[in-house]
Amino acid sequence: MIGHLRGEILHVAADHLIIDVGGVGYLVHPTGSVLHHTAAGQTASLWIEMDVKQDQISLFGFANLEEKRWFKTLQIVQGVGAKLAIAILSLLAPEALTTAIVSGDKNMLQMVPGVGSKLATRLVTELKDKAATYAQQYSISLANQNQKNLDNKVMPKEITIFNDAVSALANFGFHKNDIEIALRTIIDKENVLDLQELIRMGLQTLGRDVRAGN
Repeated sequence: MIGHLRGEILHVAADHLIIDVGGVGYLVHPTGSVLHHTAAGQTASLWIEMDVKQDQISLFGFANLEEKRWFKTLQIVQGVGAKLAIAILSLLAPEALTTAIVSGDKNMLQMVPGVGSKLATRLVTELKDKAATYAQQYSISLANQNQKNLDNKVMPKEITIFNDAVSALANFGFHKNDIEIALRTIIDKENVLDLQELIRMGLQTLGRDVRAGN
């Protein structure tokens, strides 16, 4: 079983990348957070989950173990396969997904293509307890990370939220430059610094711009 890959990125496509490890090119289907922060020629380190079927072996890649854990957790729910789990994690980072399920925010879940009302309800109902457990762990982890950030002066949380929102909206096919302009306008006018709300308002703004252009 393959659990982790580290090597040079040879190729990046819309829904996969090829990573060279020891002269062997592995085709990996990553989450959006990986795909939109990776370019050919870079060295990448990916956590891997293998999906083995009778006629096919697929590799799915993750930026961290939290993404990988949620990838497996989501597939507990009937109607969620590997590809849909990747789609969900490409729009909602683990912390945002946890918050959406714990709070019962079905509208946020339905923003993911392929997640309808019934499936959103099942996700909330069946995964609420697990999400609550994850939320407690995130709180502890976040407190520790915030202290490290103070000590090391790393990237402010606002910038992280902005970058996560850009990655999420890029999965809908919008251009990065258009996304960044829209999000900066929203933040300046509405003072929105919540990831879920920023994504929601970004979709509304970018959708209006597309319709106006047509």
